[in-house]
Amino acid sequence: STSLILAAASPVLGQSLLEPQSGHPLFPKQEVGKWGLFDFTEAMWRVQPKYEAVGIPSEGLVAVKVMGKYGYFNLMGQEVIKPAFESAGRFSQGLASVGKEHKYGFIDKKGKLVIEFLYEDVGDFHEGRAAAKLRGKYGFINPKGESVIDFVYDAVGKFSGGLAAVKKEERYGYIAANGNTVIKAKFANAGTFIAGLAPANTNIGD
Repeated sequence: STSLILAAASPVLGQSLLEPQSGHPLFPKQEVGKWGLFDFTEAMWRVQPKYEAVGIPSEGLVAVKVMGKYGYFNLMGQEVIKPAFESAGRFSQGLASVGKEHKYGFIDKKGKLVIEFLYEDVGDFHEGRAAAKLRGKYGFINPKGESVIDFVYDAVGKFSGGLAAVKKEERYGYIAANGNTVIKAKFANAGTFIAGLAPANTNIGD
């Protein structure tokens, strides 16, 4: 789950994604109450519409819900990782977040658990860092599951351009990948840096 992380930390669910390995936009699509993955360019199903839920593909894999559990299929509709998780995120930098018993960890593309189910909330990996929540506060971990930025923030965004938005005491600022403050916390809202720019708002009431 990334619901408690800044909105900018996650892609918009259901938006078009150009899957690099196929070169076509692929979309979850519902038919007769079941979900599949449809390639609108080729007018064909990549994953047949017979599942409870289907995610957005990333790095050649897509999360699929079967009998209440999530696993991963490839873009030919073949099961790659057996459905065994309560939740499943997108693969990013070779890892995907998965949930069990209301805790979150990360698996690799073979389904191996590489970061234990320790966290209350997690985001995707970006620039070698993933947001994670522990004991009610957010920080960042690396792909080995090591804490690289302390769990001291009320909310965080993803790293982009070497910076991530963080919230502390009702104000947002920006930190670098080593955890150092680059822009002091003075904004009411703050987004992700893209091409050197990020949206921010200094008015608490807005």
